[in-house]
Amino acid sequence: MNNNSENNLITGIIAFFIAGYSLYCEMTQDEHFLFRIIIVIVGFIVGGYNLLIYWMDTADDRTDARERRQEEHKLELKEREEEELAKQEGIRQQREEAYFVRLELRKKIEEMPKYNNWREKVFEKYGRKCEICGGVNDIEIHHRTSFDKIIRRFDIKTKEQAFECDALWNIDNGSVLCHECHIKMESSKIRSSHN
Repeated sequence: MNNNSENNLITGIIAFFIAGYSLYCEMTQDEHFLFRIIIVIVGFIVGGYNLLIYWMDTADDRTDARERRQEEHKLELKEREEEELAKQEGIRQQREEAYFVRLELRKKIEEMPKYNNWREKVFEKYGRKCEICGGVNDIEIHHRTSFDKIIRRFDIKTKEQAFECDALWNIDNGSVLCHECHIKMESSKIRSSHN
């Protein structure tokens, strides 16, 4: 409600009561009762009208506030989602970097004489034929518990730590497979049943 309409309303109410009071003084007792009823009714009408005008004038403010809260909530959700995506991307990059570090470490371990001795002992124990298909061509050594898993489990960071880790050199963790079965083992559920 603007100031001009408020001033007009206040002036009208004051004038109404002044005129009403002067009439009230000249009335009889019965007219006083009737006049009071009229005043109450007019008061309800004027008060109701003012409340209605006020409610209509502030409706836009309430709508704006609700829309603003909804927009803020949407922005919060979007920010959380972006933070979560950034966090997931950071985790993915860390895992990828850690994988390449372990891959480099694995190459260094495979160059160690102890690794070649371990391979030969696995061949001695299981023979030089594939444990799955019985083939004798393209024979390889397979880690039943993956090399990478052992490196992660024991938090191996250097060749020296690898040299000291008995789990890496456990002959029972090795098996003999042909190249084709080794690929299948790495990429299928055969591995879980073979462990």
